[in-house]
Amino acid sequence: LALPRLILSCLSGCIKLARDSWLYLIIYFISLIPPMMTFIVFVLPSNMYKKEFTDSVNRFWQ
Repeated sequence: LALPRLILSCLSGCIKLARDSWLYLIIYFISLIPPMMTFIVFVLPSNMYKKEFTDSVNRFWQ
């Protein structure tokens, strides 16, 4: 997860956290896209995985 943040922060001129904190936050959220895509591509289309996911979420919230 750190590689996209590292690449984007170096492309932006090695951001200074105090000055460009909003940019660092955007880069952080961009780095979360690949794991979210794995969920969207593999879990949501499958009936079995989707059922297990909803069961897990329901158990968590009970």
